[in-house]
Amino acid sequence: MIYFSLDTETGGLDSDLDWLEMALVLEDTAKPDTPVESLPYIRVVNVLDTYIMTPFAAHLNSALLKEIADYQKDANGRSDTVYTGVDDVVSEAIEEWLCECKAPDVLNIAAKNPAFDLGFVGELIPRRYRHRTIDPSILYVEHTDPCLPDMMQCKIRGGVSGYVAHEALEDARDVIRLLRKALSDSSLSTTFGRSNGLMRVGDDKLSRT
Repeated sequence: MIYFSLDTETGGLDSDLDWLEMALVLEDTAKPDTPVESLPYIRVVNVLDTYIMTPFAAHLNSALLKEIADYQKDANGRSDTVYTGVDDVVSEAIEEWLCECKAPDVLNIAAKNPAFDLGFVGELIPRRYRHRTIDPSILYVEHTDPCLPDMMQCKIRGGVSGYVAHEALEDARDVIRLLRKALSDSSLSTTFGRSNGLMRVGDDKLSRT
């Protein structure tokens, strides 16, 4: 199955606030040995004159805001990034990238809490996407959890190294790492199936989550 891992960095939890950054990374589950860092991706930064955001979001995204300020000063940004504040340009850039990737007409989307990310940038994705989205947290939940685990808890349970970057591209890659780990780790899938009684992880099950 081909899916697109999505992550955003935003001005807060309310979708009325501004989004700052988004990334999509293409994963083909038939090619699990491809290094995650080598997977095709697109990164878009939303360049605005002013942003509506919470103080916490401003602090969390301080490096990104500096990147935006530097770009506004001399238009010298990262070579792998689309910088624009125009929605139509964002959609056109994503569509061009999807064409390069030979993406299907209807996309499978994966994300940590997909509804959150799609609430900010869903309308900018120029192709239809299935609403049966993939969230890795369901594969790492334990029966004693009061709610689904966050990204850091998932990484710890899955043995995926590193802290949560809170950067769209790296976090989208982490979603793929977590899904790969869950699909390849038979002990994890067996434990999940026994302890939760919800589902078992298998190659033919991922698209149904």
